[in-house]
Amino acid sequence: MVVIVIMMVVMVMVVAMVVMEVFGVMMVVMVVVMVVVMVVMVNGIVVVMEVVWTMTTMMVMEMMVVMVIIVMVMVLLTVVVTEMVVMAVLVGMVLGMVIKVMVVVMVLLVIVVDGDYDVDGGGSGGDNGDGDSGDEGSGDSKFVDGCDDGYGDGGIGDGGGGEYDGGGDDGGDCSGDDGGDGYIGGDGGCRDGD
Repeated sequence: MVVIVIMMVVMVMVVAMVVMEVFGVMMVVMVVVMVVVMVVMVNGIVVVMEVVWTMTTMMVMEMMVVMVIIVMVMVLLTVVVTEMVVMAVLVGMVLGMVIKVMVVVMVLLVIVVDGDYDVDGGGSGGDNGDGDSGDEGSGDSKFVDGCDDGYGDGGIGDGGGGEYDGGGDDGGDCSGDDGGDGYIGGDGGCRDGD
């Protein structure tokens, strides 16, 4: 919405700039036309004065005075109008430059607003990385403190009733679980780790 409003303002300012420049050109043309008209009128007055001069001297003197007054008034009006036109052209040029600068600023503002820093909100963030789950480590158990025994299941008994339960403890100061139950019952089965 902000971008649309800015673009509309830029369009209005461009139209105003074109109108001001056209107005300035028209004023210059008007000045040229007025100067041409003044030259033609002065030449006409000179011709009329020459014609009147041939008729009578007194009438020529009176006509000359009248013509001089008319010429002075016309020159004065021309100077005033020319000053007005020049001022209008200068004001139009200044306003045209100001409008051009404002148009450039507006265009840059549109580029910035509609660019990376979008008014409607920033872009979505990047996808989360998919980490590969690590494989479980494998390898043989290691004893600590030089333990030679332990971790074994109960040995086979020498016969007889009674199940041999409980694997032996680890020999030495080792970390680890006791061994499982013996495979075959019997009495007198030895324990691991003793």
